[in-house]
Parts: sequence; C-alpha cells; structure tokens
Amino acid sequence: MKQTQGHAMSNLNFPRTADYVVRTCLFVWLVSALTVQAVDTHYVSMPGGYGTNDTAGGYTNWEGAATQIQWAVDAAGAGDTVLVTNGTYNLTNQIVVTNSITLQGVNGRDFTFINGNYPAYSNRCMLLSNNSAVVDGFTISNGYMLTYGGGVLTYGSTLKNCHIHDNFSSSSGGGVRMVDLMPIYTTQYLLNCIINSNRGAYAGGVAQGGYYANGMISNCVISYNTATQAGYPGGVSLDGLPLYNSEISYNNGPIGGISAGWYGTIRYCKIIGNNG
Repeated sequence: MKQTQGHAMSNLNFPRTADYVVRTCLFVWLVSALTVQAVDTHYVSMPGGYGTNDTAGGYTNWEGAATQIQWAVDAAGAGDTVLVTNGTYNLTNQIVVTNSITLQGVNGRDFTFINGNYPAYSNRCMLLSNNSAVVDGFTISNGYMLTYGGGVLTYGSTLKNCHIHDNFSSSSGGGVRMVDLMPIYTTQYLLNCIINSNRGAYAGGVAQGGYYANGMISNCVISYNTATQAGYPGGVSLDGLPLYNSEISYNNGPIGGISAGWYGTIRYCKIIGNNG
C-alpha cells in the first residue's frame, strides 16, 4: 500500500513541475517579445510652434516635440520613427542618420521641406549610413557640397517619396550620391522620387556607385539635371543597381541623360529629350 501511495504522489508532483517549466518559459518569451517590440515615436515641429524641446522625455509627444530634426534623430533608437510636421526646416549643418530608423514627413513632400540653406551655409542636406534607415516624404533642396552628394549622400538606406531639387556637388551626384561599402554589401533604394534641377560634375541628378549593392532605383522622375565633367551624364549614372519604371528626361551632360556600367541595368524606362 505504501508503494502504491508513493507512486501516486510521484504522479501528482510531475504535472506541477511541468506546469512550472511551461509558465517560466512563457514568461521569458513574453519578456523577450516585449523587449524586442519596445520602439518609440519621436516628434519634430517648427521653431515657434507647439514643441517645447523636451530633451529629457526624448521628444515622444507633440507637446514636447523637438524643433530641430537632428535632435529627434539623435534621440531615436533602432526601429524608432521620427515624425516631422509641416514646414520649412532651414539647416546650418547636414542631418546625419546612423540608426535603423524611419524619418518621415507627416503629410509628405508637398508640405515638409528641408532647406540646405545655401548660400548662407555650405553643407549637404542629409547623410544616411544605415542599411535599414528609411527617409520618406520630404522636399530636399539648396544643399551644397564640394564632395559627394549635394542633396543626399547614402551609404545604404532607402529614400522614397521625396522631391530633391536645386542641389549642387562639385564631385558626383548633385542631387543624390549612392555609395556602397565594398566589400560589405549595402542596401540602396531610391523609390518614387522626383529629382530635378540639380547640378554636379559627375552626374547631376543621381550617381550610384559600386556593385556591392542590393536594391534598385524605381518609379522616379529624373529631369532637368546638369553634369559638367566629360564622360558623365546629366541625369543618372548607374554602377551596380537596376533602374526600373522611371523617366529620364531633359537632362544635360557631356554624354546625355544616362549611363550604365558594371551590373547597372535599365528596364521599362522613358528616356526622352536629354542633351549631350
């Protein structure tokens, strides 16, 4: 009888142990999931608006919004979003994005303007150096740079739904310069953008360089840009990425509107009115 009772007690204890293990595993999983999903939204409003520059709070509501885009970008961690409300943001230095964040104009490029402020200041508008960074919905203009990218310089990242115009580079990519990090593959996307009236020595609109790159240029209008250096196009220079479903028009350069080398490919594009 005692042996039977002992056996019964052993059976009673086993489910409790298993239940404890299951509960512990579920708790650990839940904590891990919450940790991974803990992302924030940071806000930017115009100087003189309703933002109070709540540095300690990380600009995580409109009332405490930053009045400089760079401040909110610096406060954002991996996976965070920075929302920028309507207005023209005049720069005194370039905006630098190094984390995997999304920087977004709340109402898109027709309402949110980033002004490089040339000739009062001589700086590009934006530098992006994270493969997972996204910039979405801005008009970017009046950037000026003696090196790469008058408007935007990207080492990876996604630039989409933007209007990039009237920027200058005395090197390559008056509007946008896309660079790989050889031998490390970078992710480069330029999507649904208007890129016009930029000027650069080596490709006026977009200069994409390096075959250590994944991504594409797609659904863009690249027009009325100018290049000055012999052997380069006014519109876009490809060196590793495909160009899809885009219009390359009315650009001026020594070899016209477009060039493609290495693995650069051009498909389903309208190429018209370029001069060279």
